[in-house]
Amino acid sequence: MFPILSAAGIGASCLVPWIALWEPIVKTWFTEGVDDPRITAIKVAPNEGYYWDTKHGTAVAGVKMLIGAAIGKTFDDSIEGTLRP
Repeated sequence: MFPILSAAGIGASCLVPWIALWEPIVKTWFTEGVDDPRITAIKVAPNEGYYWDTKHGTAVAGVKMLIGAAIGKTFDDSIEGTLRP
């Protein structure tokens, strides 16, 4: 029920000052902090993309999914489209 984005393009690892990108919550997965060797920044130059989202927000989409599951009917609340760089 969150917006989803798919992108394709040319990617390469790059050196980025982690202090500018670091968020404390990420330490949950990267326990060594900013200097964790498992972290790599990937810079992507997209050449195409596609998105999926809801028309009326996640609350309305959630209610429609629950009702649809209960009665066995699909209530489409989605929007989707192609993104161009």
